Amino acid sequence: MPSGECKVICATSAFGAGIDYAHVRLVVHCCGSSSVLDYAQETERAGRDNKDADCIILAYKQYHTRFSKATPPPPQINEANHNLVGKSEFARYILGDGCLRYQLQSSIDRDAQACVDYNGDVRLCMACAHAMDQVRLMSLSLS
Repeated sequence: MPSGECKVICATSAFGAGIDYAHVRLVVHCCGSSSVLDYAQETERAGRDNKDADCIILAYKQYHTRFSKATPPPPQINEANHNLVGKSEFARYILGDGCLRYQLQSSIDRDAQACVDYNGDVRLCMACAHAMDQVRLMSLSLS
């Protein structure tokens, strides 16, 4: 590839459902994901070759407001209700407190681990990085 160029794949959520391309360095979600499980599958496309990769969520404020406070749908199951439940779950995930890695893993696996459980062997999620910054600021102000 000539210098100054980069490879880009722009895809729908179908890419996260099983395409096996090992060299994804960045996954960007525009306006969230259909559910936490879909988000997990989609972000797992990044770093499959064991190299560093990033996952970014670009969501507008109204998305959070609209879906995080959505009332539970009626008991009958239909596609619209299923989509609302998934989007509400995802909005709560990105707005929730605590380690995002733990929240994501615990939604799909019983043996979930938080960033701190990896003893510095992983990059911190946004929530843990923010918490560490707060600890650093507090320790600086106490010095």
